[in-house]
Amino acid sequence: LLLAAPIIDAFLTYLPHADIGGNGGAAGVAFLSRTAVATLAMPYVFGPIFAFAGYDKTGVLGLIWSNIGGFTTVGVLLLAAIAVWVSLIGRRQRLLRLVLAGWVVFAWAKTFGLPVLNTVVGRLPGMADIAFYRYAPPTWELALIVLAAMGLDDFVRGRVRTSAALAGAASAGLVLALGVVAARHELARVAGAAPVYRFAYLSIGLGLGIWLLVAAAIALPGPARRLLGSLPEFWVAALVLGEVVAMFALPQLSAPVHGFVDMAPVRFLQTHLGDERFATLGPIAPDYGSYFGLAEINVNDLPVPAAFANFVATRLDQNVNPIIFTGTTREVATGPSPLLELTSNLRSYELAAVKYLVTFTVAAQGPALEAVHLTRAFADSTVTIYELPHPAAFDTTSTPGCRVVSQQVDRATVDCARPGSLLRRELYFPGWAATENGRPVAIRPYDGVFQMVDLPAGSTTVRFTFQPPHLAVALAGLAAGLLGLLACLGAAALDRRRPAGAQPAA
Repeated sequence: LLLAAPIIDAFLTYLPHADIGGNGGAAGVAFLSRTAVATLAMPYVFGPIFAFAGYDKTGVLGLIWSNIGGFTTVGVLLLAAIAVWVSLIGRRQRLLRLVLAGWVVFAWAKTFGLPVLNTVVGRLPGMADIAFYRYAPPTWELALIVLAAMGLDDFVRGRVRTSAALAGAASAGLVLALGVVAARHELARVAGAAPVYRFAYLSIGLGLGIWLLVAAAIALPGPARRLLGSLPEFWVAALVLGEVVAMFALPQLSAPVHGFVDMAPVRFLQTHLGDERFATLGPIAPDYGSYFGLAEINVNDLPVPAAFANFVATRLDQNVNPIIFTGTTREVATGPSPLLELTSNLRSYELAAVKYLVTFTVAAQGPALEAVHLTRAFADSTVTIYELPHPAAFDTTSTPGCRVVSQQVDRATVDCARPGSLLRRELYFPGWAATENGRPVAIRPYDGVFQMVDLPAGSTTVRFTFQPPHLAVALAGLAAGLLGLLACLGAAALDRRRPAGAQPAA
């Protein structure tokens, strides 16, 4: 914690000024559609990721793919169940195994919204802001993997009685059966996508096959085990590990074999954008502007500053969730499109120092953009970039007799015949500081979102810096953490050098 103090400080001082979307209390009682039980041990029973979501007009399949956090496999589930029954019947490591199994059951109950439990847990301190169904899977996956390793070890060492093997197979079979029932209901909703059935039949057949083969090998009677030697252990390990690797690697078959990255639009913006921003209706999606070192007004992030979220919702696009302000999404599917919202709010984009709009080269968009006087600045077969008619500069002054002589993203030189002000189109946020010719100056908000500083008469160079509040305390914590780490390393080194049997000095 001490080593992470600077990051923790930055995050905690950011949160009070942030829009955290659905994590502001609603996430605590939200849960994953119970149809997703089918994907617990058969992750591709509904086909490749998002492949058939558009066929389900109820949106259930799309919601599953959007919110699912992980999966297990039939083999892992079966071995884990056997490990639990071994502890119940033979008392081996009972407490540890039951704690691990209990966490899996609890996590699944919360994930799929078990009545009462889901509500009670969602109201606990801190839980109201956590999308448990999405971020808990690594914990129950780890618990299952540890249990599965124990179950495999029990099998190899001959500790699995026939009763434990049958009980474990029945427990895993119950989860598998519930998945098949859930899949059947969902498949009826995507009946228009015939290929989905091939994935469903293959997933169910593979799951049942793994379950049957692993259970049969583990439940072999003693004489058969002795006759076959180590073959059953090898068979079980190969099946379980093979299934795990296959389920993990399978999505790579959907990856493109060949690709073309059109860098020409990026090079154009890097040459012509300057300190201003660009907006997108698809290409150079958020947050690739940052990746290419370009200022992009669109975001796909969580959390986002509350002032920026309000600016988006009230001034730029009234039909978008500000944390998914991508230029392609709508809050209401039947509402205005991102293109219509942009052309309707063009002046607000310009006031935010948006100089260019990046779009796909689609003929239907051209007339709508040209009708509001956007001009084509770049085009190739993939992307067309339009220039807005009157974009504001990043640093401006509206005071008569003041002019911006030079500017960079973190400084500006202004020459004023009399006192004035400098408007900087950067987000007003705690942590920003400014100096004028080396002297500190106050920053005040402008229009609820931008920064403004007062200027004296004459030539003034204004420099802006940002650091999270309390950074000095956080850095002291980091230093303390480093000293503690060095002390531990030093103590370990002394222990290694001490002769065997020697006692430390009193």
